[in-house]
Amino acid sequence: MKENPNSFATFVEDLFSDLGTVQCRSMFGGYGVYFRGRMFALIADDRLYMKVDTSLKEEYKSAGCEPFIYHSSRKPIQMSYWSLPEEALEQPALAVHWAQKSLKAAASAAKKSVKKSAKKTGNVRIKKEDWAGGPRKKQGKAKKKEAVKKKRAILTKKKNS
Repeated sequence: MKENPNSFATFVEDLFSDLGTVQCRSMFGGYGVYFRGRMFALIADDRLYMKVDTSLKEEYKSAGCEPFIYHSSRKPIQMSYWSLPEEALEQPALAVHWAQKSLKAAASAAKKSVKKSAKKTGNVRIKKEDWAGGPRKKQGKAKKKEAVKKKRAILTKKKNS
């Protein structure tokens, strides 16, 4: 774990340490909180906000949490992050419980994002096994030389015709 210049970010990494290695990465004046490469929380103005989906939002709301609101130049925008319940900041087991819920929300949001972008661009993810020719196999030097010879023979035939 890297040394974090922000003491609250270091506190958050320690709070979620029972999950495994959690990293706080600096971004836009705050921090993104990551577990296994997936952002599941953010820190803004020394306050921790957790990723939510529509069902989880209600749980956070009923626990007395508040949404993260980004103040853009045009208008305030409510993001899909809600503050962690206050009691969870003092109880690591409870904090990890909320973090696991937020990790699920982050994973489902990532899946939806991939589907949405594929729909917009018309791109579809294709597995190597589903390609028309199957997965590409590495050719050895002998096969490459043979292929070059065949191409030369074909070109020579066309030239002579």
